[in-house]
Amino acid sequence: MIIHKLNPITNYEDFDLIAIHSSIEIYQIAYLINSKFNSKFIKSKKDIILSKEEAIFDKYEWKTSQNENIWFLFSNKYMSETKMFENNLLFNSTNIFQLFLINEHKNVDFLIRKNKDNLTALFIDSINLIPEINTAYKISDKLKNPLILD
Repeated sequence: MIIHKLNPITNYEDFDLIAIHSSIEIYQIAYLINSKFNSKFIKSKKDIILSKEEAIFDKYEWKTSQNENIWFLFSNKYMSETKMFENNLLFNSTNIFQLFLINEHKNVDFLIRKNKDNLTALFIDSINLIPEINTAYKISDKLKNPLILD
């Protein structure tokens, strides 16, 4: 497995970050966006791995036809369950561990990072028409720890 680390961005105003709220899986989001927009999001060979927490965030990428732009679709949430077996308890307990890639936006399920252009608002409006997506919007504030995913 290839480890892909997150690095600080020196100029993070070059891209837009789009938040997506949905209860479906990331591969379904990629499929729906691909079918609606004729894009080609594919599973990246490099997931986002936070080795200290042993967390893996799924990542999809789409290189445009001219390879000028690379779009990234990635999970914002990582969840792990561990079952606790104790002899003196009637029932087993389950511990749930959650980790967020972008802590400032813990309620966001998925994110799309794309180069900044004039079509972002139109893209967001179109994503919001997909019934399986609850809502999508641009994250306009500057992140405490901006990301680069190349």
